[in-house]
Amino acid sequence: MFSIYDRETYTKVNNENKELLEAFRDEYKMLGKAKGTIDQYSFDIRGFFCYCYDNFKNKFILDLKKKHFKKFFIDMQDAGCSHARINRMQCSLRNMIEFAINDEEYEDDYQINVMSKIKGMQKQSVREIIFLSNEEIIALEEELIKRKEYQIALLIDLAYVSVGRRNELFQVEKKGFLDKKVTNTVTGKRGKKFRLKYSNRTKDIAKLYLDERGEDDCPALFTVNDNGKVKQAEYSTLYYWVIKCRKVLCDVTGEYKLFGSHSFRHSGLENYKNGSHYMLKEMGAEKLPLNLLKVLANHSDIGTTQSYVIDDDEEELNKLFADD
Repeated sequence: MFSIYDRETYTKVNNENKELLEAFRDEYKMLGKAKGTIDQYSFDIRGFFCYCYDNFKNKFILDLKKKHFKKFFIDMQDAGCSHARINRMQCSLRNMIEFAINDEEYEDDYQINVMSKIKGMQKQSVREIIFLSNEEIIALEEELIKRKEYQIALLIDLAYVSVGRRNELFQVEKKGFLDKKVTNTVTGKRGKKFRLKYSNRTKDIAKLYLDERGEDDCPALFTVNDNGKVKQAEYSTLYYWVIKCRKVLCDVTGEYKLFGSHSFRHSGLENYKNGSHYMLKEMGAEKLPLNLLKVLANHSDIGTTQSYVIDDDEEELNKLFADD
C-alpha cells in the first residue's frame, strides 16, 4: 500500500501549496463540480504535498520540474500502485496546475503545465487570451448600471483602468475612495506594495454604489450582505461576478465571450497601448508605451508586459512594405 498522506506531515506543508489547493477547491465549487470529485482531487493532492515535504524539501509545486513528478510516479509504480490510481493522481495534479497557470496570481511566472509533458498525459492546448474593446467594456458597464448592479460595474471599471490583479482588487478599501484616484496600499506578487490608480468615471460609479450601500462598519470596498450584516465579499465571489458579466455583455452585443477576471488586465494594457482606452483622454495622452505599461501593471520584466498585449509588429512591417 502506497500511503503518502500523513496528518502530522501535512501541518508542516508549504503554505503556498495549501493556499493553491484551497483556491483550486473554490474554483471547482464555483464551476459546480461534484463534492466527491473535489474531495478526491484534494485527497490526492494533499498526499502529493506530503511526499514533497519528505522528498523535495517542501518546495512549492509550481517550482517543481518534470523530473520531480516522474520520480513520484516511478515510486508509485514501484510500490505496486494500479495504473488506475496513478492515472487518477496524474489527473488531480494536472488539473490543479492547469488552474494555477490560468489564474492571475501565477500566470506571469508559470506558463507551462509540466504535467502535460509526462508520458501518457494529454498535452493541454494553449489558453486563448480574450481581449475586450473599450467600446465593449463601456457597454458592459452601462448595462450593469442600468440594471443597478453598481458594485459589479465598479469592479469592472477598476479592473480595466488600474489593470490590477483580482487579489489586488480584493484588498481595496472604501475609505477615501471618493476623495482621490488612487486606492489604499495593496500587496501584489512577491510582496510588492503599491496603490492602484483609477479614473473619474470609476469614482462616479463608486458613488452610485456607496450611496446605495449606505453606512456600515465594513472597511472593504467589495462586500456582500449576509443576513443583514455587511461583510467583505469572498475572493471567489469577485470571480463569480465577472463570469456573470459574460451573459450581460452578450445581452448587449449578441456575442458570448469566455472572458475572465484577468481579461480586464489584458484588455486594459492592450487598449492603453493601441490608444483606445477611455482613460487616455483623462490623462491627456494618445497611447502608453511599453515601459509605462510595465510600471502600471507592476511587472518585474518588460517581457511579461509584452506577453499581455497583441503583437502587431508584423502588421506594422507589412504597412511599411505596402505597394501604395
